[in-house]
Amino acid sequence: MTHPRYDAAVTFIPPNSGSPESHDMERYQREKTLSIYWANRANDLRGAAGAVWFAIENGGKTDQIHKFLGMEDWYAFSAGCPSVFLMLCGLSLELLFKALILELREKPPASHDLRVLCGLAQITMSADDLQLVDLLTDHTKWAGRYPVPLGNRTEWDQHYDRMTAALSDSIDSQGIKIRRWNDRLDWKDYSRIWEIVSVRYWELHRQQYP
Repeated sequence: MTHPRYDAAVTFIPPNSGSPESHDMERYQREKTLSIYWANRANDLRGAAGAVWFAIENGGKTDQIHKFLGMEDWYAFSAGCPSVFLMLCGLSLELLFKALILELREKPPASHDLRVLCGLAQITMSADDLQLVDLLTDHTKWAGRYPVPLGNRTEWDQHYDRMTAALSDSIDSQGIKIRRWNDRLDWKDYSRIWEIVSVRYWELHRQQYP
């Protein structure tokens, strides 16, 4: 099946076919309303998330990534990039949810809230996955872009409460309860959530474009 992907910097306008402005408006409306454009951009963001994850996982094992990017040799991708990785994961799921909402013949809201979008897309997730989705929402809104939210301290506190609850486990150490960070919300968890939404999107899309 051919997908309408193209170089966004180039638009072919046939001779005597109207003004560039009219074609720009047609293109704008097409990309706004056809779900495949949203699904394609979601997949682009997924690819970017994968590239960042690769650097996180391999940046400490070889100096080739630092050399290729011209990064200082002291820079630690594993320390600096996890929040950016989660932001890209959240953005990719946001666009995929919105692509699915368009396939359901609804208008996607102007929202970053992945739990809300999940409901509108008619996707059912476990309570554990929704907990992870809420963290991705935080990173899409602010935690992947700013050191603190632009709103207030309460939002910051709530985020770190969610981080602690979802990404750490309570263990007993010599009679003392401590929390240890787990490996949740890595590439494997993200890919599993992506697959849930992606499978449903392509089921509906192929019904329209067999």
